[in-house]
Amino acid sequence: MKKGLITKHKKNFFEEVQDYFPTYLLAHQHPLNKLVHVWGNLFIVCLSISITIEALTSGRTYGLLLLPFILICGIYVFVWPAHIFIEKNKPATFTVSRWITKACDWVMIWKLLTRQIKLDGRHLPKDIEEAIRLGIRDGFNDVFPNANYKNKDEIKK
Repeated sequence: MKKGLITKHKKNFFEEVQDYFPTYLLAHQHPLNKLVHVWGNLFIVCLSISITIEALTSGRTYGLLLLPFILICGIYVFVWPAHIFIEKNKPATFTVSRWITKACDWVMIWKLLTRQIKLDGRHLPKDIEEAIRLGIRDGFNDVFPNANYKNKDEIKK
């Protein structure tokens, strides 16, 4: 590294997940959408475990070739329709890293199971100004599509 050069701190994965999680919650307000995420993720994990056990006990290990596809893509069969038809928003997978949204899925599941957040969405900000006060910085256009602003800096804090 050159002397005198100012470098920006590059966020690690966990910092990115922590920063994105409040915005993620805004896109998951409907209780049924949250339940679809919980049950869909748990189903995919159980399916993957059963495929692994079957492959290892039967000796037919070709079933293991399906695991990456099931683990990476399988959940979208459940959650994309939930976003489109229940939540009526665009899945974040199209705008944010797949790995960050998957991590946020599991953070939300953990927080729901440990009752740190409510299923009914009472923990969420009511409008964009409150979201900014809570430190939510990204994803406004996805979460608040009817807001009349171009830039989050235009909103007075």
